[in-house]
Amino acid sequence: MVKKLSPKSTLPPPPRNSDEALADIKSKLHSSTVLNGGFDILLHKIDKIEQGQGQIVGKVEKIHDAIYDPSEGIFSKLSETKVEYTQQFGALEQKMVEISEWKKHKEKIDDKLESTNDDLSTKFLSMEKSVDTLTKSRATVWGVLKWAGVAIGGAIVTLLFKFLESKLSGH
Repeated sequence: MVKKLSPKSTLPPPPRNSDEALADIKSKLHSSTVLNGGFDILLHKIDKIEQGQGQIVGKVEKIHDAIYDPSEGIFSKLSETKVEYTQQFGALEQKMVEISEWKKHKEKIDDKLESTNDDLSTKFLSMEKSVDTLTKSRATVWGVLKWAGVAIGGAIVTLLFKFLESKLSGH
């Protein structure tokens, strides 16, 4: 800290003799913080700063290595991961294309099966109607045959009785 001199103040009076001058210099040297361990403290603090900077530089180098190391660094791992994901994504896209093609093929088969199913349903309904018609016709035929059998049976019985009557009556 520098003392500012006021306009009224002047420089301290010069020492009167050499003993006083030497004593004055000696007291100034003893009271000076720079010469009484000040430089040592300053050098010690500078050493501490240098050590701290050395530690910081070491840590920054470790961080740099952790980020940029070609085999173990973050950028290297990100690059490897990007390549892996790109390959997996490509394989996934290929599988999606295959699934899409399979789905289209399956839809075509389903459409054909549905068309065939519709045709078979139509044929089945037609056959059902035919079977119903045949069943009704069979019932009608059986009815007619029963009545025809009854009529023929009645005619046979009548003829048998007439034959017996004619043989019994003698003629």
